[in-house]
Amino acid sequence: MIMEIGAKENLTEFFSTYFHEDWDVYGTSWKDVLGHYVSEHSNNDILETANALNHLAMLLPYDADDACELIDNFGNYYYYPNDGLTARQWIRDMAGYLVNESKRIKDL
Repeated sequence: MIMEIGAKENLTEFFSTYFHEDWDVYGTSWKDVLGHYVSEHSNNDILETANALNHLAMLLPYDADDACELIDNFGNYYYYPNDGLTARQWIRDMAGYLVNESKRIKDL
C-alpha cells in the first residue's frame, strides 16, 4: 500500500504544525493538541486528516522503532509511549477523535 502525495503533505503539515518540539503550548496531552487543531480547521480538513491518519495506521510497520521513525519523519515530537500507546494505537485514536469531533461539529 502506498500513501498518496496529498495525504503525505497533509500529515507532514499536521504533525510539524501541531506535534512539533513545542507541542505542549497547545496543552498537556495529544487530545488537547487535537482540540486546538479542530478549532482552527474546517470540517472537511478534519475529515481529510482523519482519513490520512487511518491510512497511515494501515501502513505502519509492526516493529515499534520503525513505526516511531516513520511518524517522526512527518515532523512528530510527541512521545506517545508515555501514554501507554503503540504507534498504531495512537494514530488510530487520533483518527477516531477527529471523526467524532467532525460529527459533533456537523450536529451544531
